Amino acid sequence: MIKTASSKYISLLTISVIAGFGPPVTVGMSSCFLGETFEFYEGVLMMLQMCCGFVVLFGASNASGMSWGKTGNVKMEQIMIGLQFFNCVTSAGGNIAMRKMKKFHESVITWYANWSILLSSMMIITFTGKGYAIFYTFSIFSWLLLLINGFTATTFQMARFKAY
Repeated sequence: MIKTASSKYISLLTISVIAGFGPPVTVGMSSCFLGETFEFYEGVLMMLQMCCGFVVLFGASNASGMSWGKTGNVKMEQIMIGLQFFNCVTSAGGNIAMRKMKKFHESVITWYANWSILLSSMMIITFTGKGYAIFYTFSIFSWLLLLINGFTATTFQMARFKAY
C-alpha cells in the first residue's frame, strides 16, 4: 500500500532505488541481532551499493527521472521517501524474524506478517491524512491485478520462509 500511494508523489525510479537499500539493511540488522558475520569485501560491496543509491537519490537532477518538487507538494514527497526507507527496515525486520521462527509453519508466519504489514500500512496512510480515496478509483481490472499481486507475494513469502 505504501508503494502504491507513494507512486503518486515520487517516481518509480526513486521507489526502486530506495528498495535497493533493503538487502544491505537486512545484512546489517542480522549482524547486529543474530550475530551473523560477513567478509570484509562483502561489507565494502554493500557500502558501495548504498553510496551509489544515495548518489542517485540526492545527487541527481530532474532530467534523470527523479521527481523532486515535481508534484508541488515537497512535504508529501519527503514523507513518502521516509516511508520507503521505513519499508526497507520493516522488511529487513520481517526477514530476521523469519530466520528466528523456523519452528513455526510457513503459512502461520505469512498470515501474521501480512496482517502486521496491512495494519501498519493502514495506520501510516491514515496518519498522512490522504485517506483511502485512491482505492475507490480502482477498476475491476485493477482490483484483479491487486489480488494476483497479493497471491504471488504471499506465495513468495511462504517459499522464502521454507528456504530459510
